[in-house]
Amino acid sequence: MKTKIKTRLILVVTLGIIPLFTNSALGWTSDLESYLDSISYYDLQVGAVTTDMYLYLRWLPDEKEAMKKASDEAISHLKYIKEQVENLDTPTVGKEMEEVYLSALDKLQNIYHGVELKDIEEIKKEFGEFNELFSQYRKVHNKLYQDQLKKEEPEKEILPPPPQFKSKPDQENYDYALELIKENKFEKAYCLLQELDQKYSVDSPIKNFILLNLSDCLLKAFYGSNKAISSLENPEEKGKDILEDIVNGNDYSPVLFDVFLRWRTLTQSLEYGMSNFSKIPNWEYNKKRKRLIEIIKTYAKEHPDDIWPRKQIELLLFLPNISRGALMGNYNLMFLADLYLDTE
Repeated sequence: MKTKIKTRLILVVTLGIIPLFTNSALGWTSDLESYLDSISYYDLQVGAVTTDMYLYLRWLPDEKEAMKKASDEAISHLKYIKEQVENLDTPTVGKEMEEVYLSALDKLQNIYHGVELKDIEEIKKEFGEFNELFSQYRKVHNKLYQDQLKKEEPEKEILPPPPQFKSKPDQENYDYALELIKENKFEKAYCLLQELDQKYSVDSPIKNFILLNLSDCLLKAFYGSNKAISSLENPEEKGKDILEDIVNGNDYSPVLFDVFLRWRTLTQSLEYGMSNFSKIPNWEYNKKRKRLIEIIKTYAKEHPDDIWPRKQIELLLFLPNISRGALMGNYNLMFLADLYLDTE
């Protein structure tokens, strides 16, 4: 399955922080590749911290006690990130970048220390200094990628391997179900996929393709058509639960990125909400993301000729956090619309 993330989502940014990961890391030395993967992950966690604090700096500046509690947690998280980055096996070419990055983390901690006592102008001035440091880090960071990409041939589009069914009728039914989904005939597609699901065991590599599309049928029917699939209660919860079982599993699958994106979107919608005041647990989402990346890396080491695992890692690292500040709420609204509404 190919997921489109529209440009407007990729460019979501809180205080100028967005995880950057280019489209090709194939052929890089493993040490540099691993290091840049780690830095990209910690970028996401820095973004998780700033998104949490943005709630108070932008919308709840008078909630001083709550802001103090949130800033204490933010500082704790930033200290943790700094410790983890300091313990990375830093390649020589990354040392300059890391030095600036650590300085930026120190500056961000200083901003949040006693932030509830500061006026808005002081905070803006301090963030100006932080953004300057972070821009310096980005300049070095981008150069590392660009220098590596000069060694690469232009990349062709990499797509996940299609599922290989054990019988021709099963393959035809699966392909037909996908066509039905495109035609918004979700109930008929759901019935076909259910029949296939009963034929394949949990450890089959085909299983997650089927489950992902079953979940899509439930959610696209609920959000994007005039009625949900008949005889099914709580289709949102059911669709999310299908994905959650995969996210919490231990097995590699070619659809882990697609599953994570949908699971996070639905979890935010159903459990936390989509207003700018909603809790957005990006920190915990990212820990799930990292766990999936580790599963994919283990698989990739055992299957070095398969290039899709590397692409999935890049997609997971490039996917931005859920941010605040959209016109009608937080940006999960846009993720939800892109995934489940027919907006073409």
